[in-house]
Amino acid sequence: SVQESSLTEPAAWRTGAISAAAADADGNGSVSKEEFLAALKEKLGEGGASSKFASLDKSADGKLTKEEYSGGETERKRRKKDK
Repeated sequence: SVQESSLTEPAAWRTGAISAAAADADGNGSVSKEEFLAALKEKLGEGGASSKFASLDKSADGKLTKEEYSGGETERKRRKKDK
């Protein structure tokens, strides 16, 4: 399940409650925009999920690498700490 995957992976692979492995439906090691939207559109809405994907996809190649995904986790932690 999504929750179980989140608990077994490094925190850097998580965005919110969804781990990269849970979002990576085809298991290729990266998260495509379609996979990201499918995993997060219920939580963020389609527009919110699309905007979040665009902000994480620094290379603008239509997929999130481990580094890009973990960058989102780092940013989320920084904002939380600043509150």
